[in-house]
Amino acid sequence: MQINNDKAILETKISLDEILLASASPRRKEIIHLLGVPVKIIPSSIDESFQTNLNINDNLLRIADNKTKDASNEQNLYSTIIGADTVVVLNDIVYGKPKNNEDAKRTLLSLSGTKHEVITGVSILNRARNINITFTEKTTVHFRELSEQEIHGYVMSSEPMDKAGSYAIQGKAALFVSKIEGSYLNVVGLPINRIYNELKKHFILNPFTSGD
Repeated sequence: MQINNDKAILETKISLDEILLASASPRRKEIIHLLGVPVKIIPSSIDESFQTNLNINDNLLRIADNKTKDASNEQNLYSTIIGADTVVVLNDIVYGKPKNNEDAKRTLLSLSGTKHEVITGVSILNRARNINITFTEKTTVHFRELSEQEIHGYVMSSEPMDKAGSYAIQGKAALFVSKIEGSYLNVVGLPINRIYNELKKHFILNPFTSGD
């Protein structure tokens, strides 16, 4: 398929009619719907392992970028694709999704009583319009001291099992949080305010009157 690379055309804002989300996360899907644009899910199957020669931010940018490029093909050249990857960081240690209950308990014990960071890497790709934006967003989360009973009970609820850092701030882990600094939805999984502002530079969006 041939792409029109005329600069005037590429710089003209057009309506954003659909977003392809390179994630199977129901939380990210719910957040991206706030833009008032129809969303199609294209789950990515890329390796999300960190590379030891890259720092945390660069790893997150690489993974998010790989997700959008993995979802891109000749049939969706004109589509806008968004990918993201989120981790919890404490003292330069990265906490992703727990492998099992014991791993979740160890993570929550480490985070108990701390101020830690939630960092999301985001990629926005539209090949036809030469858009390839990547950025990271950081939110600081303060946990109060957690008892062993609280940690055990929370892990047994199964809520931590598919969450970075072994907790869901939008769920029962809200009981653990004394304060946050930055975007709440970034902790949930997607910094929608920053994404909205980036998309507005290239597209016409009107989320406040959309019926979506």
